[in-house]
Amino acid sequence: MGKRMVKRLLAVSAVSFSCLWLSVVSTDKGWARTSRDAEISSYIQQLKDKDTNVSYNAAYALEKIGGEAVPALTLFCHFPEEASSK
Repeated sequence: MGKRMVKRLLAVSAVSFSCLWLSVVSTDKGWARTSRDAEISSYIQQLKDKDTNVSYNAAYALEKIGGEAVPALTLFCHFPEEASSK
């Protein structure tokens, strides 16, 4: 397994683990309307993309955004069908 594949696997695993962990965190925020939240929403939609490069880059971008993405990721983990796919 190549180094790049291991990095992708770790990134996707980190997002998956975060979704599992975040499912126990309660949040009272819905999808917000700011430009930053629109960016976060776009990355979350890209997580479902069949192209692993797209989903990997989205996971990496969400990791860089950090705590601001937590409420939207929590909603995505609970209601993945709400995020539109390509």
